[in-house]
Amino acid sequence: MKFLIKAFIALCGFLLFTQCRRKPQAMNLDRWLEIEYPNRFVVMATFSDDVIKNWSFGEKHSIVAEKSNPLIQASINWDKRAQDLKLTRSMVESDFAKAHRAYEDAQTLYSLIHSSNLKDIAISVKEHVAMVLIFAEPTASHRETSLSILEKCFAQWPQKSSYDIDISYIEPSQVNIAFKDIVPLIYWAQSQADFQKIKVYGTSCPYSQPFTADKLANNWQYNIESTRFMACSDKAQKEAENWAKLHLKRPIAFSNLIEYDNSSSLLPLVSMKFFFHYVSKEEESVNTYKEPDGSISLNYDVEKNKVVGQFKSEIERH
Repeated sequence: MKFLIKAFIALCGFLLFTQCRRKPQAMNLDRWLEIEYPNRFVVMATFSDDVIKNWSFGEKHSIVAEKSNPLIQASINWDKRAQDLKLTRSMVESDFAKAHRAYEDAQTLYSLIHSSNLKDIAISVKEHVAMVLIFAEPTASHRETSLSILEKCFAQWPQKSSYDIDISYIEPSQVNIAFKDIVPLIYWAQSQADFQKIKVYGTSCPYSQPFTADKLANNWQYNIESTRFMACSDKAQKEAENWAKLHLKRPIAFSNLIEYDNSSSLLPLVSMKFFFHYVSKEEESVNTYKEPDGSISLNYDVEKNKVVGQFKSEIERH
């Protein structure tokens, strides 16, 4: 019995010793926020900042939201190598003061536009840019009407002088899919590439200039990174290939090199240039690393979804 008691005491002593020797739990942003602001915030996602430049995975930024209103979000910078994360309460409170202001400005702008009979929209306010996303088919008449409505709305929005303005037409099928009235900050952190696929048209107005519909009507630009445009490009290349079979003396294969000109002055046309190599009839592929032998140029009407005008071939001089 005495032996068991001694063994028990020894075991308790050993456990106490190991607990004292155990390293303190590493601090992270979730724990830091819970200590400083109990039950107020939630960390939605964390990213490493410029790993190559900093030679470290230690510097982070996280998208943090208010639990009481998850649409109020801020990007918090911190360093996991430091016990205090190189973070202070004043830094967090400053970031969230800006986040609250951005959310309130977005709500005000949304209410103005939505009540002006421009429906199926969403608003994003971030980094001194106010974005209006319009989920509608971007016909010339719809773009003209929307700019006229927005000119009146921005004239009534007190915060206009604080923000650059960006207007984007988004694929109508995407309305209310990834977000609803207000675009949360987490969307831009995680889905910037996805946004480019669904954005069709865009125009912008710097904060220092008045938002004037007549002027911006000439500044629309078709988004050549969109899924819709890629379908146009594929169709145009197929037509160029058929034209080449009839008009070029030697068989060709297109390379991966394509040039686009989507200047506002050309709309609704986008100029395309497809580069090619000469191949033998037996070849099914082409060495894309060598200089192209020539190119075929054309103009594509992105609203009528067809090639317009003449094809033009050029032979490269090596």
